[in-house]
Amino acid sequence: MPKYLPKGESPIQPLSLSTRIKNSVAAWADNPYILSIRDSVMLTIPLFMIGSLFLIFSSLPIPGYEQWMSSLFGSEWKTALMIPIHATYGISALVISFGVAYRLGERAELDAVLCGVLSLVSFFMLTPDYTQLVIQQAEVRIDGVISTTYLGSKGIFVGILVALVSFKFVQLLAKRKALISLPSQVPAVVARSLSALIPVLVVILFFFLVRVGIEWGGYKDLFDIVSRLLAEPLKQAAGSIGGVVVIVLVMQLFWLLGIHGGALIGAFVVPVWITLMDENRMFYTNHPDLTPPHIVTQQFFDVWIAIGGAGSLLALVVLMNVFAVSKQARVMGKVSLLPAIFNISEPIIYSIPIVLNPRLGIPFILTPIVTAVVTYYAMSWGWVARPVGIAIPWTMPIGISGFLATGGKISGAVMQLVNVLIAFLLYYPFFKQWDKSSQREEIPEEGLAAAH
Repeated sequence: MPKYLPKGESPIQPLSLSTRIKNSVAAWADNPYILSIRDSVMLTIPLFMIGSLFLIFSSLPIPGYEQWMSSLFGSEWKTALMIPIHATYGISALVISFGVAYRLGERAELDAVLCGVLSLVSFFMLTPDYTQLVIQQAEVRIDGVISTTYLGSKGIFVGILVALVSFKFVQLLAKRKALISLPSQVPAVVARSLSALIPVLVVILFFFLVRVGIEWGGYKDLFDIVSRLLAEPLKQAAGSIGGVVVIVLVMQLFWLLGIHGGALIGAFVVPVWITLMDENRMFYTNHPDLTPPHIVTQQFFDVWIAIGGAGSLLALVVLMNVFAVSKQARVMGKVSLLPAIFNISEPIIYSIPIVLNPRLGIPFILTPIVTAVVTYYAMSWGWVARPVGIAIPWTMPIGISGFLATGGKISGAVMQLVNVLIAFLLYYPFFKQWDKSSQREEIPEEGLAAAH
């Protein structure tokens, strides 16, 4: 840097560490691949919610309910209710695979529909079109059959992988102008369809060779390979208490930087938690009286950890409404109460603000971690019922959501109340310090206003 600067110019100040971290994370959050995966996962949420309604009615915890339903609709009424359940939960891999490729194509200003369709075609090319049954103690292969197992949660990771690869082929070929050009006299619809012949050929040929190579290599299929190398390790990590603590910690740190931690990390963990949720759902459908295999699912986080939104902020909002002495806390408590009841935390995060707030940042990070650990072990020891795979809307208030998420077990709602109490205890001392500090800042301002 020169010793002397021209008149009127100031030296360039280096960016602070927090600013550099925030800029890096923001760039990561704007990555088109992350955004497209996040958007495609969101496409499955309304399907899961509607399917969950039928799942709830298939196993209502009311004495005599099943006998009453059988008397009205016959003994096969449960089988009939499974139709919309399988149709919504059972196509999650297809929806995500199409959605990822479509969103990527849209962001790259390519033919988004073509990208989505090619992803589906590639997915089906890799899907085994046969099944094996044991008949009279002999294994029989039946061709021309696609198991619906691959179309649901078991195929999510393959669906995402296929979408990313097929889109990349289309993007590279488009950049290299590897498209068929037709005269202007050809109708636009026809020209658009025929111009895509080369990308379609390349993508189909590639995945055909992948499938043939897998079978010649003696492997079962790509779903089995991805499950062993990727899906199972991710499920073990994100489904463990250690994984949950790390995920929650990273989410909360992003929130403190002013970045939506759930949206950023969700692109990576939500596909895993949805898979675990669906495995619980299938187990619960077949064995409603037994304990589901997984504790950590999407509902574990939405229902028991994010009570009031990120940081379990419902407790802080109630404290502001009941015990606040500063005008700022009282006003913001009233404004934030209704959103917090429906688990929306942005009003309080950005208005107090909690972002870069050292006083409230500590309990904001600590509270969801503590409630996650307490809830996990309460479910692990059998004190509280586990989530059964019912996709509860994240905006549903506490009590109702805990009851429904556990298949009608009161312990799920009680656990939510315990977590709110824990959050009260953790937030209270930090809230009192912040509230008194806010009040001290308001007194000189009020005196100045009175003097004028």
